[in-house]
Amino acid sequence: MTLGFLFITQQKLLKSFFIIVFFVALNAYWLLPFANYTVQKGSIVQRAPTFVAINESQLNKDSSYFSPLRQLTFYPQFFEMYFTPSETNQREYFHPLAEYVNKYPRAFGVITAFPFLYLLGGVLMIILPKNRLRWAWIPGIMFTFLFLTLKEYSPVGIVYGFLTNHIPFFEMIFRFGDTKFHPFIAFSGSIAASYALVVLYRWGRRYIKKEYILSGFIVLFIIPTVFLYKEYITGNLIGFFMYSRIPDAYRSLAEDINKAPGYGRVLHLPMEETTQYYWRPYSWGYFGSAFFHYFINKPYIDRTFEPASMENAYVHTQITDLLEEIQSLPTPQAERERADRIYSFLQNIGVEHLIIDETISTNQQVRGYEAWGNVNVPNAQKVADLLLAHGYAKKKSTYEIDLQNLKTTGTRFPYLSSKIIGDTEYLSLYELKDIPDKVSSISEVRLMQEVSEDSLNRPQYEHIEHYGEGESGGSIIPFARGDGELTGDHSSVQYTVPLERPLQGKYTLSFAEQPEDQSLIELAIRNNGIEYSLVLYKRIAPTVGDVEFKMQFEEITLPLEKDIASFEQEPVTYANDWPKQQVGEIIDVYRIRADGTIFPVVIPQAGNEIYLGSFVTENDDFSVELLERTKREPYNLQTFRDIPNSGCYNDALEKNSADLQLSTPTLLTAKTKNGSLCFWSEFKDVMTEKTTHVELEMTIMGASQDLDGLHEYGRDVQTVKPRLKSAVQSFSKPSLLNICLRERSLETCLAGAKLFAQEEKRFRITATRDMAGMLDPMIFFGLRTSGYQSVELELRDATIDLYDEEARIEVSIPPSSTLTPFDLTASGELSLSFPRDISLHSYVLDTAYESPGYFSDLCDRYQTMRRIEKGILTFGQGCESTLFVNMPYSTQNMYMWTVDYFLGSGQYPIMIMGDEHQNYLVERASFFQGYPNIPGFHPFQDPETIFTSTQWVNTQLQSANPKQAIQMIYPQTDVASNKDHSYYFRQTTENEGLMTVSDMQIVRIPAHWASLRLTPTQGSIVSYKIPKNLTFSRILPSLWKFSYEKTEDAVMIKFSEGYDRQWGIYSSMKDVLFGAPVAKSTRCDGYANCFVLTEEWLGGNDLFIFYVPERLAVLGWILTLGSVMGALIASRLYRAS
Repeated sequence: MTLGFLFITQQKLLKSFFIIVFFVALNAYWLLPFANYTVQKGSIVQRAPTFVAINESQLNKDSSYFSPLRQLTFYPQFFEMYFTPSETNQREYFHPLAEYVNKYPRAFGVITAFPFLYLLGGVLMIILPKNRLRWAWIPGIMFTFLFLTLKEYSPVGIVYGFLTNHIPFFEMIFRFGDTKFHPFIAFSGSIAASYALVVLYRWGRRYIKKEYILSGFIVLFIIPTVFLYKEYITGNLIGFFMYSRIPDAYRSLAEDINKAPGYGRVLHLPMEETTQYYWRPYSWGYFGSAFFHYFINKPYIDRTFEPASMENAYVHTQITDLLEEIQSLPTPQAERERADRIYSFLQNIGVEHLIIDETISTNQQVRGYEAWGNVNVPNAQKVADLLLAHGYAKKKSTYEIDLQNLKTTGTRFPYLSSKIIGDTEYLSLYELKDIPDKVSSISEVRLMQEVSEDSLNRPQYEHIEHYGEGESGGSIIPFARGDGELTGDHSSVQYTVPLERPLQGKYTLSFAEQPEDQSLIELAIRNNGIEYSLVLYKRIAPTVGDVEFKMQFEEITLPLEKDIASFEQEPVTYANDWPKQQVGEIIDVYRIRADGTIFPVVIPQAGNEIYLGSFVTENDDFSVELLERTKREPYNLQTFRDIPNSGCYNDALEKNSADLQLSTPTLLTAKTKNGSLCFWSEFKDVMTEKTTHVELEMTIMGASQDLDGLHEYGRDVQTVKPRLKSAVQSFSKPSLLNICLRERSLETCLAGAKLFAQEEKRFRITATRDMAGMLDPMIFFGLRTSGYQSVELELRDATIDLYDEEARIEVSIPPSSTLTPFDLTASGELSLSFPRDISLHSYVLDTAYESPGYFSDLCDRYQTMRRIEKGILTFGQGCESTLFVNMPYSTQNMYMWTVDYFLGSGQYPIMIMGDEHQNYLVERASFFQGYPNIPGFHPFQDPETIFTSTQWVNTQLQSANPKQAIQMIYPQTDVASNKDHSYYFRQTTENEGLMTVSDMQIVRIPAHWASLRLTPTQGSIVSYKIPKNLTFSRILPSLWKFSYEKTEDAVMIKFSEGYDRQWGIYSSMKDVLFGAPVAKSTRCDGYANCFVLTEEWLGGNDLFIFYVPERLAVLGWILTLGSVMGALIASRLYRAS
């Protein structure tokens, strides 16, 4: 762009043209490869896990971040980076100038002297010179790049939005405006400022003596500027943490690795466990990206290189997953299983050398501060111990690093204590056994219909030795996909995955190497005209298309009243996950309990049967009981007692008040303002010794008032989207009533719901599990506010129903029947359907009357929660908005977690699952479903303009189309944990973030269904010839030579380098430079490159594996060196003439 301005504004066009050509040719050695990288890998940068968090952060900054003052003064984004000195435990900025500027904002008065001069100079250069056009390139560059660095927040920000939306990669390449644009402003601004000073001097000397002008310039500009920027010339041009002396132990380690004969990869542990960081901190002082690869001649695995390959990103993710809870493996058998998985994975990706580095630590001992990050040396050491214990690796060497006597020459340690308190720490080198060669051949490969790009992270592929995509189809593993969609109702769900190729023909269904430890059982009531019976079915597998896999294994006669079908039922809303019946009504006199789960009784018409529900069980034998209501009585609402806010949700704001009115046994009124109100009641005196089930029924009505305006909350927060904020505030705030029936000493609800306490409605709360033996049962109500809000609630006419066991029978689940091949036809998508599990482990949101949980705390700027027709709307500025559910959880189970949401603006939400100690799942929503460019999302991302109307904002909100985010939570058979888990859907954003949530589901399915595989009866496995005497050698990292004896059958070559479609096999060095490949790369085994060689390329000659972009590098260097030589020759000829 700079050269373009120069070209346009200069009158000597030919000369300008040659200058531009020379400059491009001079930089061709990096421009050509970078252009290829941008085109080929542009989308990867957006999705590389180490870049996702920083991209989301940079693209969703508050408007104040792009204020003219910040951009005019070149305020760098790294000035926001901080650390924590060990002695003070107080955060400090990495750069001293940032500390000064952020603590003393008036320092901007000095900083703005330069912007004043260059802006003045730019204007003067447009006005004063006689030949303005020749000088116009300077203000042109300056003002253009200033416009770009202000992004959407300049007066003409709509133009920047247009460029972002219509120029490929524009937003991604220029997401860091300071690093991309500030240097050009500084360059042109320096010239413009000098011009301004010359003009001012010429004008000033007419009225002021030269000596006074010079003195004034020194006092007003030179001295303040030098004083402010002195840090740049006293050792802090860059961050102090960048100066480090690498211990000699790393050089010794590198020498030993380089001496090893193989080409295997090097894995350096511990690795940063979160995906948002790729810097690693070392106790000897270094904090930054990878450095060790400069010492070795073998490929090095590190998060630094994720933007070049999503395959590498998935390698890092899998390593992190394999280390999870590795210290908590309960048995030697579990340790063996984990060791097998780790070794198999490391073999697959070609790791030969393992480094365990004890110095990788957030505790920077020799610098005296705590760095950010999450690294775990004990987990890394456990990996090495397991590999050693099971014979998969051997220890080669240990290298000592003495922190006490560490040489620090040439380094700067500004936060170092007078004496280093350090230890001796070690580097350990391990060598893995039997690692496959870099270039090898495959005898047999399983063809897959479609392989998920993150198949390395999917456990279903761990038991397949070799796999790859087949052009004409192959096996498909539906639950190993991250791009499926879950739909359905309270009765059943349908899971669909997209297909690029149609399925047609005979298929078999199997569960690969997975024991059938869990069963999905369906219950139905059958009416034969004489009596009623309970029918039990075993779901062997989901229904595929229209092919059903279930078997009846039990029919039990039910001793029901003969006239039960005539029982009258009052209209009521069941606040549970029971199926919403299409035929018949629920009979409240009876309930059925199967394996501890409660089901309704619904009476079908004669000759029919009606579905009651389903459950997943780990048991081969279980009991089925018929429960009969023995007592219904009014519940005395005067037994409720309130709880102080500090013992409730502890969310009281200013002017908080609460009142619980218990005027009559049938009416309870609760009022709360600016804080939650909790109240509870014991009912153990109501239950009898025979009571095993309880249900509570009541009428609920509520009203609320938004008090944000009264308290002026968010009024002074500057927004660039006032119409959107106003539209959001026009919706009413939800008032949430949390109901929980539980044992007083426990937190898990046996019955519960989170209801909107607004419209008048009669609800029935049903316990889902057996209540027999409860010592101190209680009913808990929590009436929650959202920020500044007043809520009034009425509970009326409450009743409680008690049920006793009427009959019981023990049943056994038989083994599944043999599955035979079946005809399958599917095009565009494959559909699997199955009944929904009803248990504490499953959840389905009905936004007509219930809500997920949310936090009511206020943030420093502005945040609000609103109820809309399609669910819940959250809006925040510089805040965190979270919706959540708390659920029982087991590592032995398989769960599917979905959220249907609409993203209006701000960062993409994060899906988090964890317990009170740690998070086990943290992933950006919709990562495999179109992220970050989902159609219809982000209509409010840009600042509002004069063209943004209130009607347009309202129309966009009303027509918002939610999309589904899905997470597969696979069973972990080697870890035993049954802690309750929380599922969080969280948006954290600095700009105005808006999202709506219209549905949330957690569906449990039998654990072995995760490995469900559909395989065509023909053509799913392809065999290849193993050639004799396969040899290979490395010429360059991008060029490998191999050969083998001639064969007559096709050969598959596996090249264990991260998959890239630009690898190819070439028949000669001439073709390497100029020709086409004889075999193109396809992804195999989830990571590597595979090539199929047929016909004349079946051996006997040397073949070459080559990375095509190296051609551009060679061409670039030719152009660069040629331009240098040409310039030298032209210069000599010019001087000679």
